[in-house]
Amino acid sequence: MLAPLFSRNPSLLFLPAVVRIARGAMSASPAAKATVSVEYAKSGRSSCKGCSAAIAKGALRLGASARDPRGYDSTKWYHVACFPASSHPLGPVEEVQGFDSIKDDDREELRELEKNNKSDQTAVSPLEVPSPKKAKVSPKAEVAEKGSVSVEYAKSARSTCKACNASIAKGALRIGVSAHDPRGFDSTKWYHVACFPASSHLLGPVEEVQGFDSIKDDDREELQELEKNNKRDQTAVSPLEVPSPKKAKVLPKAEVAEKGSVSVEYAKSARSTCKACNASITKGALRIGVSAHDPRGFDSTKWYHVACFPTSSHPLGRVEKLKGFDSIKDDDREELRELEKNKKGDQAAVGPVELSSPNKGNSHISLPEVEVAEKSSPGNKTVGTAIPFSPSDIKKTYK
Repeated sequence: MLAPLFSRNPSLLFLPAVVRIARGAMSASPAAKATVSVEYAKSGRSSCKGCSAAIAKGALRLGASARDPRGYDSTKWYHVACFPASSHPLGPVEEVQGFDSIKDDDREELRELEKNNKSDQTAVSPLEVPSPKKAKVSPKAEVAEKGSVSVEYAKSARSTCKACNASIAKGALRIGVSAHDPRGFDSTKWYHVACFPASSHLLGPVEEVQGFDSIKDDDREELQELEKNNKRDQTAVSPLEVPSPKKAKVLPKAEVAEKGSVSVEYAKSARSTCKACNASITKGALRIGVSAHDPRGFDSTKWYHVACFPTSSHPLGRVEKLKGFDSIKDDDREELRELEKNKKGDQAAVGPVELSSPNKGNSHISLPEVEVAEKSSPGNKTVGTAIPFSPSDIKKTYK
């Protein structure tokens, strides 16, 4: 069937070879002839080839267009922050296709990307290729040295705290550490306020943190408290003396014993646990707490059942002066007074033990002890004391 076709068009015999040659030429050309363009995403269907995330509609995107070997032009789209400027040099950004049709702020962003790419190429000599170890270490070193700290409310729920790996809720206050990534873009690591590593990323005066003026007063107070706690921790631990694990374990207990303040209240929920018996404290039950400042930078409270409270290590003193004493019921106040009395009675009962002699009076034998009782006389008082005897003493007594 194809014979008449080839007879009329002999050139078709060489078509497969021509196609292979053309494909080979086109496969070598995309890297060299890829053109870069910039525009705002027309829809939300495109995906960034760098991070594989969707590019939102209206977001600025960079495209690298090249001739596909299958015979059509293809464009790979990137977020501006994900664009591989090292493999696709921007050149003068003013000559990028679509540059004149974007906003001034976005033009500045592209110029900044171009500058960062040039500085990276200058920093790395073409004769010296950094090893994989250097490439991994350098971002951390750069964040530690040049990372800028900012604070804001999360614009969405897509960000993740780098300390606890939990999602940061939309609208929640978050702290970010921004630094220039060696791959040619700025990256930001986000943290919950409670998870922020203030020891490795010094806040400095929180009033100078980027975004501080745009947050609420309560959140400003929270940041100022974080700064104070960090300063207190740095003062407590000298840079020349690193505490041993034993010291680290002893400090919290010693601090609770010396400076712990005792309070009393009704349990607000059933989530607290008694530190003595490890049983749950039911909601609404009376509980006693010992609060102290933890060396890690926050106040912690240990809760106890009233019956389990260790008054020997945490003296109650006058229960009327306990925090929260005035807000509890009269019956519970009496229970605390009784606890205080029992403690005083126990302390008074402990003293030097005086044992009477076994020669006084008659002896009543009971194993394993012998109870010695003396008859009362006008000049003597009745004495009852338990004195331990050995089996040999018992035999002598019977004789």
